Amino acid sequence: YDARKIKVYIDGKEIKGFSPDSKVTITPAGEGSNRQVGTDGEVVFSIDVDNTFDIQLSLLQSSKSNDFLSNMYKNFRENGIMKRIMIKDLMGSTVFSSPQCCVQKYAESQFQKQAGSRNWTIMTDQADMNVGGANQQYDRVSTPSGDLFNLANTILY
Repeated sequence: YDARKIKVYIDGKEIKGFSPDSKVTITPAGEGSNRQVGTDGEVVFSIDVDNTFDIQLSLLQSSKSNDFLSNMYKNFRENGIMKRIMIKDLMGSTVFSSPQCCVQKYAESQFQKQAGSRNWTIMTDQADMNVGGANQQYDRVSTPSGDLFNLANTILY
């Protein structure tokens, strides 16, 4: 594993200047699947159709990507403009893609003795994701959007 090999692209622009403690956290907004047990013990399973995600990006206070995300937020608020997002582990098989995303709100800004971090929340539309391992051979993952690895390589290279 190499944190430098986790790449985040929004609208083709690489996000850079991540904080030392955290970089990217991808959290499903939906439940995935549910189980309900009736009073007589009968069980039913349901699949949640919410395949949206919240992505936390933790950037250094000095990162130029803060300007990009601020402008992205303004463009969404003023014009409804959303952007495509891609996250890929270049040393493994983890890949995430959504055709549309927006910044939830401005990052909280603190000004202290030492430079701090800016934590941004990105909200996505329906997304495709494969949570994989690092440094291992993997099979290609097919999703409703197609082959995620080919898609990721098209965007990244």
